Amino acid sequence: MRPIQRALFVAAVAGIGCAAKLPDVPLGSAVPGGARNTGRMVMVSPSTLQPEWAWRFDGVDYSVGVDGRGKVRYLATDSTKVVTPEGVHVGQAFSDVQRVPGVRVGAWPGWGYFASLPSGWNAAFFIGRSMTEREPVAADPVALLFRKD
Repeated sequence: MRPIQRALFVAAVAGIGCAAKLPDVPLGSAVPGGARNTGRMVMVSPSTLQPEWAWRFDGVDYSVGVDGRGKVRYLATDSTKVVTPEGVHVGQAFSDVQRVPGVRVGAWPGWGYFASLPSGWNAAFFIGRSMTEREPVAADPVALLFRKD
């Protein structure tokens, strides 16, 4: 096992029992029970706004983007209580996320940088006023965990 894999494994094992569970809400499914329409819109990409629903799962607040047919297309949280299967969490340094095997980093101008994780979750990095003012540097923290179709 490589050192980074060992460190991520140790961090994940140490966090067992401490982290909240991530929801298993398939994208394209109906809005989860207990969610409520906020009356606001959520920006799910640079060119897409969707009606936002608020939902609480395992003690964590989520923003849910819903399409015109009432289907979930976006799910996000800025809670530090959840950890992805790869060990990524809100507040973690960009340099740590870059070392996750299989991660792909990209940018949506005007929305932010993101790191696509093998689990299907993404880590977002919002840099400056334009959200993509500069490329992320080692210490930039994960601002949001999200899934999107």
